[in-house]
Amino acid sequence: MLGHPNYVSLIIISTYLAYTYLIYDKKDYLQYVIGILLIVLLGFTTRSRTAMLIIGLIMAMLIISKIKIKKEFIAKAFKLISKYAFVFIAIFTFIFLCFGSKEYTVTDKKIDNIISGRIWYSEKGYRQNDLTLLGKGIPYDEQGLILDNLYAKSVVNYGIVYLFILSYLLVENNKYMKTNDSIAIIIFTIYSISEALMTNTTLSIPLLILGDCIFNRSFKDGDKERRISDIISTCVQYRKIHKKMLREHS
Repeated sequence: MLGHPNYVSLIIISTYLAYTYLIYDKKDYLQYVIGILLIVLLGFTTRSRTAMLIIGLIMAMLIISKIKIKKEFIAKAFKLISKYAFVFIAIFTFIFLCFGSKEYTVTDKKIDNIISGRIWYSEKGYRQNDLTLLGKGIPYDEQGLILDNLYAKSVVNYGIVYLFILSYLLVENNKYMKTNDSIAIIIFTIYSISEALMTNTTLSIPLLILGDCIFNRSFKDGDKERRISDIISTCVQYRKIHKKMLREHS
């Protein structure tokens, strides 16, 4: 029913992150016990090294963020990282695909062995489809192409504009985010190197956080209805342009 083991790992990570996010302000040591048990469970079931490392990273960031000494400094550091990490990786991926070596080097192969072929598939996706402003809507696993790296999938499948919008929203709305928001954004930013999960509206916590920032936290009194109307209008226009470009490419 759940299909690929990586999808099971994604559900476990998203559920655990959501749980720790919601109880962040409480002193609950049970979350660390649960985290350790989940790592053991993943080791015996999906055997996903990435998922186990991500669960461990969540626990480490929670512990660090709650250290009373220099707590404010740590919160600011997490906030700064969450603001620019996604943008940095997105720009690096764009430059790598467009201007990187066309040959599959020994270094690429060594790194690829660690991240299960993400570099090779990313380069293949770029060579076969090139880059477009609004993407090409390539179905999953078409052409033997499995784009699990969110950043490569965004520029090839969804388009440069999509990646720019997501990057812009993360930077622009960072000022409304709290420490637990920053932790969730950082975790998903790192995990998106190996799994294109931030576009999954069912399981993507960063999209929920962005939605809350855009539709709730950023509003001033009397401004909400106008802002929602503007956002909906922009989305409708973007959708029309996207459909038109897809028809032109077909």
